Amino acid sequence: MSEKAQFATTRLARMLRDAAEGRFPAADGGVTVLRQPSARDAGVLGFTAHAVVFADVEPDWVSSQLAPGDLGAPLGPPFLQALSAATNRRPGSIDMLCVADPLPGPPPLDLTPDSDPEHPRVARALNYRDDVRAWQADGGVVLLGRGVAGRWETAIEVNENRRERGLGRTLARAARHLIPDGERLWAQVAPANAASVRAFVAAGFVPVGAEILLARRPASAHTRSEPCGSSCAPARCDDSGMNEGESVIDNRAESRFELTVDGAVAELRYRRRADRLVLLHTAVPEAVGGHGIGGLLVKAAVERASGEGLTVVPLCPFARSWLERHPDVAENVNVDWGEPPED
Repeated sequence: MSEKAQFATTRLARMLRDAAEGRFPAADGGVTVLRQPSARDAGVLGFTAHAVVFADVEPDWVSSQLAPGDLGAPLGPPFLQALSAATNRRPGSIDMLCVADPLPGPPPLDLTPDSDPEHPRVARALNYRDDVRAWQADGGVVLLGRGVAGRWETAIEVNENRRERGLGRTLARAARHLIPDGERLWAQVAPANAASVRAFVAAGFVPVGAEILLARRPASAHTRSEPCGSSCAPARCDDSGMNEGESVIDNRAESRFELTVDGAVAELRYRRRADRLVLLHTAVPEAVGGHGIGGLLVKAAVERASGEGLTVVPLCPFARSWLERHPDVAENVNVDWGEPPED
């Protein structure tokens, strides 16, 4: 980590700790600009009449994009669009940022550690967090991981047939029992998801502000050594060089599409869940990268979905980006562009 990134991480972590303890930046209409704490994390934090921009942009540029006296401008669409363009990133949703202290003792329900890294919720979490851990409950999932500035973050998912029964609140409270002593637990909750807001507040989480993260825009498949979306930078996209006759194999025993080129195996891992084909991770060895191999893998997945009447769920950032750039390929199948629901 560079000296500037280390300084940004330390300062942002201090601001978050202060906010958790009820000490907020001065409500002076100001904007604090910090470098990104990591190559993955960039975004905007909003407190009462004060914003924090953590992205690799200059303070003067930020000032030039904000109208004086407009307290909502740092989280407004014009600035977020400009920031996304300047950093070549894709804006996420503006979430309520809340925090809670740890709780002693065991969780209030039975939890089983989930070692499956390809669970759709885990796969998505790896795009935003390190050291992701998951636990299965009867009717839901609890996840923990280290996110912005190394903070512990949680996300939960409640099965559709178990909603409106208080399980979301119980899972959120259980997460507080799972973090190490002395740490605080953070959660980002979509304000429009009233069920999630109620669940986290009832579980003892306190709202402290708003936050939006800017995700990197993947432009090519990732190398085999890198988890999809966890540490890779955008790469050159080249859909040429491979022909339609290349043989993609659907290895259903391993839940992956495979394409062998010059002895190197590229793959697109997936998970079949009911009537949905969830695309998890694309990996193309560096030696054969830049020739459209990733696109052939995604196309094979779409063809299977079309033939079996499945809905494609592109959780893999590369697969999602490729489908966005080739809408004609998926015109005959349903594509679920949304994110897994939280409760």
